[in-house]
Amino acid sequence: MSYKDSFTDEKGNLCIVMVYCELGDMHTKIKQMKEKGKNFTEPQILDWLTQIALAIYYLHNQKILHRDLKTQNLFLKKDERLK
Repeated sequence: MSYKDSFTDEKGNLCIVMVYCELGDMHTKIKQMKEKGKNFTEPQILDWLTQIALAIYYLHNQKILHRDLKTQNLFLKKDERLK
């Protein structure tokens, strides 16, 4: 996820500006599918799992440890690729 800028708002909250992901986060996508009573296809799940595994592999090779892996931190572009 590309970092663009950061600032502190009037309440003292740190705000981080990143690239825009049209489909939002994975957590929201899962909730939407559940509300519709639909399931993700197996190829879609395997594609996302592969993307996640490769991203973590890359981070670890860069000596970076991500301490907050969760669906709210997986973002989807309009082509359903993860960021």
